[in-house]
Amino acid sequence: MADSGDNLWRIGAPPFLGAQPLVRGLEAHPQVRLTRAVPSRLAELLEGDELDAALLPAIDYFRLTVEAQERPRHPGAPGLAIVPGIAVASRGPVGSVRLFCRADWPLIRHVALDPGSGTSNCLVRLILKEVYHVSPHYRWPQPDAGAIDRESHAHLLIGDRGLAHETRDYYRVLDLGGAWQRYARKPFVYAVWAARQTQGLVQLAELLTEAQERGLAARDEIARTCAAGAGVSPERAREHLFENIHYGLGPEELVGLQTFYRWAAKEELATQNVPIRLIVKPAAKS
Repeated sequence: MADSGDNLWRIGAPPFLGAQPLVRGLEAHPQVRLTRAVPSRLAELLEGDELDAALLPAIDYFRLTVEAQERPRHPGAPGLAIVPGIAVASRGPVGSVRLFCRADWPLIRHVALDPGSGTSNCLVRLILKEVYHVSPHYRWPQPDAGAIDRESHAHLLIGDRGLAHETRDYYRVLDLGGAWQRYARKPFVYAVWAARQTQGLVQLAELLTEAQERGLAARDEIARTCAAGAGVSPERAREHLFENIHYGLGPEELVGLQTFYRWAAKEELATQNVPIRLIVKPAAKS
């Protein structure tokens, strides 16, 4: 928790439409200081001990767990644990993680990544290599986050930009959630609630579970009120929240997460043998 002793949880979440059902009510919660930032920035804030918990890109959970264990920023730095039962996942097309291609697969030589999320950047490498048998050069776009890299043969967009970006004028648009489902036959987990292993983790998990329950019940309202900010129609926003994104972290999602992690470790995009640690409620006394 925050060092001020005021029982304040410092929590970070992305500003994307798809994350809204997981943070419902947290903005006004008296025990929460909510920070909004792109997923990659949330990883930096959690790593820098500026957050207690974050809706973190899945690949960054594994990276930060290793760094907390092997290269702690200070003696006794805690590792990370995952809030059970909650995730940003998909069981097919996700709508908001898409690769916009200007050429057919054999002609794609340069792919612009999205600096917003390491998980999606790893996923596009897997899909292009394993499914389409291409190994292009990957590069970062220009510093202007609003600019589209028009020199690359394909570019990856995530979040609201990926959801709202026009598909016309492209040779094809590949939804990476759908591509993963066809490839692995498992759900794909984009983000999890990751928290520093400090006191009060069970209470934090309960707080975030309550927020999830409120948010899932309010998805119609969220679609109406947040659609314009995401650049889509209310109908498209509702489809995204109800059909594209799955907000659970059950056994199938954990298998999908492990499958993706094993591939990333094999390709040296993640350190091997990092366990998935879930926050566990203490057993009730008999």
